[in-house]
Amino acid sequence: MPKALVRTKSLSRAKPLGRALRALRQEAGLTRFALAKAARLDPAALSRIEGGSRVDVRFSAVCQLAAALGISVDEIALRAGLLNRKGVPHGRVKAQRAALAHGLRSLERVLVRATATIERLRSTLSRRT
Repeated sequence: MPKALVRTKSLSRAKPLGRALRALRQEAGLTRFALAKAARLDPAALSRIEGGSRVDVRFSAVCQLAAALGISVDEIALRAGLLNRKGVPHGRVKAQRAALAHGLRSLERVLVRATATIERLRSTLSRRT
């Protein structure tokens, strides 16, 4: 069974994860070596993660780092900007907003057409009576 990876897809997304981990480590007052030892990770691997040069990070590694820091994985994702406060990935929030806006515009067009049809029917009925 393949190991679960946190795929950041690009270095531009890997850097915020690394910066968040570095900031959390420094806030905890730990050296990179001490955190790597507590999380049972190779210090060089932690260095690559913090530096943002490692794009694929095992989810288990993130879990180990969270446990060593005494925080949740969600807190790491939140600090990295990968989640919003409600726990929804940021990319999905933008997509959901765009879909909602599109749906509202479509609904508005339907209502405008329906209103025009109602007015035509009223006009036709008033002429007949």
